[in-house]
Amino acid sequence: MDAYTIRDAAEQFGDLIGRAEAGESIEIARDGHVVARLVPASEQGAAGKRFDLSAYFESIKDLPVDPIDSVAEMRRQARY
Repeated sequence: MDAYTIRDAAEQFGDLIGRAEAGESIEIARDGHVVARLVPASEQGAAGKRFDLSAYFESIKDLPVDPIDSVAEMRRQARY
């Protein structure tokens, strides 16, 4: 994995994007410390995925308490 200063990365941004598209990971450093990574979109993991609301509601339907109602109830109780 190559490391670039912020200035070098800015000057070569188009090339670095092309390398990331090709599967490379590139580190960007400030004062000798890595502050960012340019990675291929396929390596984004959970951060790059969309949240599936219908899957969430499907997963909570069998809980003994509705989490939405319980949060509302906690807020009501906290007022008094």
